[in-house]
Amino acid sequence: MSIKQMKKPSILAAVMVVILSTVICVAQTDAPQNSFDLLVGIYKLNSDDFISIAKFDLGGGQNRLLFTDFKSGLVRILSSTSENGFSAGTSLLVNPPVEMHINFAKNRRNEVVSLTWQQNGSTRRTASKVNVRREEVSFLNGEVKLSGTLITSATRGSHPAVVFLHGSGALNRYSFGPFPDFFLSRGFAVLIYDKRGTGGSNGNFEKSTFDDLAADGRTAVQFLKNHKGIKPRQIGLCGSSQGGFLAASVAAGNRDTAFLVNLYGMFVPAWQQELYRAEAEMRVDGLSEKEIAEALAFTKLEFEVGQTGQGWEKFAAAMQQSKGKKWLDYVPKSSSPDELRHDWQTVYSFNPSLALEKVTCPVLALFGELDKSTPVPQTIANMQRALRIAGNTNFTYKVFPKGNHGLLESETGGNSEVPKLKRFVPELFDMMTTWLRKEGIYSK
Repeated sequence: MSIKQMKKPSILAAVMVVILSTVICVAQTDAPQNSFDLLVGIYKLNSDDFISIAKFDLGGGQNRLLFTDFKSGLVRILSSTSENGFSAGTSLLVNPPVEMHINFAKNRRNEVVSLTWQQNGSTRRTASKVNVRREEVSFLNGEVKLSGTLITSATRGSHPAVVFLHGSGALNRYSFGPFPDFFLSRGFAVLIYDKRGTGGSNGNFEKSTFDDLAADGRTAVQFLKNHKGIKPRQIGLCGSSQGGFLAASVAAGNRDTAFLVNLYGMFVPAWQQELYRAEAEMRVDGLSEKEIAEALAFTKLEFEVGQTGQGWEKFAAAMQQSKGKKWLDYVPKSSSPDELRHDWQTVYSFNPSLALEKVTCPVLALFGELDKSTPVPQTIANMQRALRIAGNTNFTYKVFPKGNHGLLESETGGNSEVPKLKRFVPELFDMMTTWLRKEGIYSK
């Protein structure tokens, strides 16, 4: 995922966007999308085993139902088969052949009370829907109005909470996949909001800086601190990809932050992340060593011109000579010296590790070994160094074998294999639960 490609979604959407046309074709559902609201939520199988049925934006407002079993990591896009019935195929986006059937049960008030789930002729399992409160909320960051949903347990009393922070792209409150439901199943209140310029939020994310987006996150935290039913000193942050390093910027300005969960966010200067991403994507897609070398030389020249403001003519000539090159689609391109200079100053020169040097709360960072967007070893080393500067020894990280950028279990980590993936990396949600318990944040 290019750090500057602000129209490209992240988390699951980041790795799905390249095959979006395939998604719509194979995972199309005829159910009215507003009927999803009756179905979404968490369903309890036993005391510590939950299923998530989440409304998930595949891009361009194309919401679908996303099934996730937190115990096995199984994840599927659901297709409607009847008023209360859905099916799923053999992997995330392959349907048919059908492998799974889901049926929702309603009471006399037309409220969904449970679901039954059966896969490949196995024993049918029933899960009861957990009662929660969903409140439409809005808060202001200057002139920008941010709209979202606050989801809380229906039980009495105050609750710890978590604010979700977006990755890059036109993301809204439904772009986080099953992760909000995971925290909800662990007793947290969850705030998800539409990124500025999307959904019900105004503003323009394409013209915003990282500081703007971090300020939006700080405003969300402040909103929760003043909200009835929220424990103001037990508010944490969870960010995916770009949202992972934005969470550090939010936490750096708020010493009351209870915890920070970084889901595969990169902690290297943005220009280094771009070089890593371009090379990793080209390698997995089978470009030659010569093509990769040409692409990286082109990108390094572009960054040099952006940093110094000198040499645009040389770079413009390189762009002209590169027309028709296969690698050109993998690298950032600028149309004018002013655009390039602006991009360097506002995007490529950004170093997220500097904010992390001021973060004192517990930090959990989770990565996939096959990540083609985040340079994982360098990111971990930079996080360790930055947190040492902060005097923060409470840092836990894990690199999951076969995990991609999105923590789906993969073979190559490339975008083209996403439709055939079946589950999140094993033990992902168990590890998050264990960490929250160890930190005393979650004690169910």
